[in-house]
Amino acid sequence: MPARNHYKRTDYAYTPNFCEENIWWLGKDLVQSGMEVGHLSVLIFSNPADEVLLFNQQSVDKEEGLICDYHVVLHQRYSSPAQIFDFDSRLAFPVSWFTYYQDTFADQASLKSAYRLRIRVVPLGEYLRCFSSTRNHMLDGSGKPLCPFPDSLPIQSDVLVEAINWSSYVKKETPPGKGGEDYSTEDFLLAGL
Repeated sequence: MPARNHYKRTDYAYTPNFCEENIWWLGKDLVQSGMEVGHLSVLIFSNPADEVLLFNQQSVDKEEGLICDYHVVLHQRYSSPAQIFDFDSRLAFPVSWFTYYQDTFADQASLKSAYRLRIRVVPLGEYLRCFSSTRNHMLDGSGKPLCPFPDSLPIQSDVLVEAINWSSYVKKETPPGKGGEDYSTEDFLLAGL
């Protein structure tokens, strides 16, 4: 099914600070509305320092950057150029990959290697089937939430044998052949994904 021309962030489930769950719900909704699951991937942005610098984020002033331990978006390859869906961005929804990359991330060559972006690409079908969240990463040391949780229950895989907890995606501790593939920014751009 071709992509619609107009999407509105407000038409989809969203909870601040839960990008991994927001993207799971968005992907599920888009597939249920007829978008081809094979044209969609989840992109997980991280780095060895667990400090990903993002610009054009709605939660901070326009001129400021935001540092997160990771960030998750939906990548659509049906149209050319590829499109990015990011609930937290000030940019269009969706926006072309190249515009998103240029306006969201610092020049990677100017960063120390520990701060350079790593991109994990997970096919949406696998993410919808395997992703599970305990939300433990969003609790403080005493077990209290760091921020308001989504109203929905934590997402759990229907196939327990294939379940991949969120922390395994971020720490790249997924079973061989599962959990997507990791790329440097340069390799991702060269691969034309």
